Amino acid sequence: MALVAAVLFLVPSCVASAEPVIADIRTDKSRYSPGARVTISITLADRSRNVPLRGTVGLSCAHLDVPLRGPAPQAFRLAPGAARTLVFTWKPPVRDFQGYGVEAWARDAANHALDCRGAAVDVSSTWTRFPRYGFLSGFPAQPPAVSQRIVRRLADYHLNALQFYDWQWKHHIPLAGTVAHPAASWQDLAGRPTYRRTVLDLIAAAHQTGMAAMNYDLLYGAWSGYGADGVDYRWGLWKNNEGTNQASFPLPGGWATPTVYLFNPADAGWQDYLIGQEAKVFAAYPFDGWQVDQIGDLGAVYDFGGRPITLWQTFRPFLKTAKARLHKHLLFNNVGAYGLYDTAAHAAEDAVYVECWEFAGQKTYGDLKSVIDQASEWSGGKAVILAAYMNRAQADAFSADRPGRFNAPGVLLADAAIFASGGAHIELGDAAQMLDNEYFPNRSLVPGMALMDALRRYYDFSVAYENLLRGGLSNIKNAVTLSVPASGNAAPNTVWAFAKAGRSAHVLHLINLRGEHDTAWRDDRADRPAPTPQANLAVTYHPGPGTVTGVAWASPDAPDGALHSLPFTTGTDAAGHYVRFTVPRLAYWDMIYLRVRR
Repeated sequence: MALVAAVLFLVPSCVASAEPVIADIRTDKSRYSPGARVTISITLADRSRNVPLRGTVGLSCAHLDVPLRGPAPQAFRLAPGAARTLVFTWKPPVRDFQGYGVEAWARDAANHALDCRGAAVDVSSTWTRFPRYGFLSGFPAQPPAVSQRIVRRLADYHLNALQFYDWQWKHHIPLAGTVAHPAASWQDLAGRPTYRRTVLDLIAAAHQTGMAAMNYDLLYGAWSGYGADGVDYRWGLWKNNEGTNQASFPLPGGWATPTVYLFNPADAGWQDYLIGQEAKVFAAYPFDGWQVDQIGDLGAVYDFGGRPITLWQTFRPFLKTAKARLHKHLLFNNVGAYGLYDTAAHAAEDAVYVECWEFAGQKTYGDLKSVIDQASEWSGGKAVILAAYMNRAQADAFSADRPGRFNAPGVLLADAAIFASGGAHIELGDAAQMLDNEYFPNRSLVPGMALMDALRRYYDFSVAYENLLRGGLSNIKNAVTLSVPASGNAAPNTVWAFAKAGRSAHVLHLINLRGEHDTAWRDDRADRPAPTPQANLAVTYHPGPGTVTGVAWASPDAPDGALHSLPFTTGTDAAGHYVRFTVPRLAYWDMIYLRVRR
């Protein structure tokens, strides 16, 4: 017989108002070192009343379901149509690699709930444990205040590292000028003006907000005329065994070089040359690491002596040498997961970075989870970042002069799949832009305000629950039964349900694919509909050994993202011990958190 069990979870202080008073909540940094104080700004705005509003604003802070002492509430008075910002200071527990949920609440003078809004805080000594990777791809002449505003906007999404894409001069000479006298400006690969002052200002702004700055460059590219710069053609990769057809790829007309020629990453001469050039970059600019790029499987290639080269086997020695000589963070682009096992298991990457492509087998939401699972396993638990460019075919139909829009349902379902699987998604950057193409400056699509607001909730959620999403929980195949069609493999027109478990917790993810006729993650034509909303989902879950002591539900689709206690029953059936509960609603993604006592 099933028994009604006690619930032991934090109940949110309020629900968000239809007439919001809390216009914004933001932290001063995207990542905090253990022991650092957190500054939280809450902006109030009253647009619906014609009399002054008085009340109290406070913060509720928690680590998962454990409430923590927050700062003292503050009284406020708000004139009709006015806005004001209250500043709070909070010191989280001094424990490394912890995510915290923060909920701002407002009550009127009679102590009636007015509004609430969620945010999050990441306390981590390094960004590579829970990376939230973004990008910068334009470095024109601009005042320092503009650079600060760009980075400040990205900090609202808790991005803790930025890839400085195509900031460099030549691929084989990334530093324009010398270490002693760096150039004040230069043209990048596409002929765009790039300014040293802007690069420095953006790096400084990143550091001030808790972000790492990553220098971008290829591991094996050189421009036409490379011989005049001290590059030896005998270091090259060749498409024949006679040394007469160097591997290369063409570039659009009018760019700084018509061709980029490719070199053998395992060649000691090339390693000495390029890593030496990168050392000059780090001497002239305070970058924190190197985002190493490549273009994937080249097919049959040879060294100058005619010996066949297995290209993926050249990545590991190059990366290990670069790490040993530069002593900087390294990320390496495993294009289509090419060479992933070797680089993840044996190279010197600080996190695993995979650029996903259909031709390489990354086609569906389930494929995204598979590549995250594989990379995590092969790397011994390193964080996994996916480059997955949304609505790419749709972008081809538009231009920067006549941009289209990203499709919110496609973006949110892809992020739900990636975040729930334990990965990160490089997608946000520049001045509130998103990636639709492997050439990061492409601006054929722009995100709408509603999508950016939704993504802010998703990134808050990824920080508040980082210890459940990316804290080392393992996949388990425990039975999950829903009152609607469900699948464990992201099948169309189902609720995709999968579970993970740790020492004292199980996490069940529900991703809504109801009404979706395919599960292609890219949403290439930007026509994916929003999934059919689900309500009052009955869930039966078999947790295996242990006693479930509490069940809670949270969703990034909710305004506060907080954990809500769920009543549950327990019992035994033919499959063993089970727990049953009802999830009130499912828009895109819900997370169920179960406390388990063993």
